[in-house]
Amino acid sequence: MADSAASKSLVKSAVVPARQLPADVDLVRSYLRDIGRVPLLSHEQEITLGRQVQQLMSLEQLESELEGQTGEPASRKELAKAAGLSELQLKKKLQSGRRAKERMVSANLRLVVSVAKKYTKRNMELLDL
Repeated sequence: MADSAASKSLVKSAVVPARQLPADVDLVRSYLRDIGRVPLLSHEQEITLGRQVQQLMSLEQLESELEGQTGEPASRKELAKAAGLSELQLKKKLQSGRRAKERMVSANLRLVVSVAKKYTKRNMELLDL
C-alpha cells in the first residue's frame, strides 16, 4: 500500500503544470504561434519576390563597386545615377527589395516549421528538428 502511494506521488511530481513550463518551451510556443500566422507563398509570389530580391542584390553590388572605386560610401544620388534611375525610383526599389527579402525569409521559415511538424509524429522533438 505504501508503494502505491509513493508511486502516485512520483507520477504527480513528474507531471509539470502548464504554468510551470520552462521559459524555453514558452518561447518556442510563442515563436510557433507567430510563424504560423505567416502565409506560405504561391509559385507566382515566390517568383515576383525573388526578382525583387535580385534587383536589391544588384543595387547593393553596384553600391559596393562604387564604394570600392572612391573609397567612401556612395551617396543615393551617385547610386541612382549609376543605376540609371531617379532617386525616387531607387528608394522604391530598395524598399521593395528589402520587404521582399524579409517576406521570403519569413515564409521560408514557416515552410521549414511546417515540414518539421510532420516529423514530430515520428517521435522526434520539434527543437531537435
